[in-house]
Amino acid sequence: MSAKKLSRAQISAIPHLAAGNSIRATADTIGVSERSIRRWLKNPEFAAALREAEKEVWNATVRKLRALGEKAVNALGRVLEDPGATPSARIQAARAILDGIAKAEALSRLQDLEDRVRALEERLRP
Repeated sequence: MSAKKLSRAQISAIPHLAAGNSIRATADTIGVSERSIRRWLKNPEFAAALREAEKEVWNATVRKLRALGEKAVNALGRVLEDPGATPSARIQAARAILDGIAKAEALSRLQDLEDRVRALEERLRP
């Protein structure tokens, strides 16, 4: 998708929408009507650019979560191993740790499958 196909106003709207701002707030900020933005959302080039920007926002959020992940796991570990913690707090920490492990394993398997599919797709390209 080429940004050359989008107007300056459309390009200005994309980061606002991708960041989760409402159509109304985005329209007010960039000085267009809500109707214009709703029409742009039906435009395949605009929609593709917005999806790409949303992916970038999501990936940045995931990177921030990963950076905090070790601290979170350490905090849960301290609660789990604290003899002074209530049994319910220790059980909650244990559940959170086990849930995290299960989700991490599932995501790892999904990433492996995505990598394998991508490799197969590349092999099949003419």
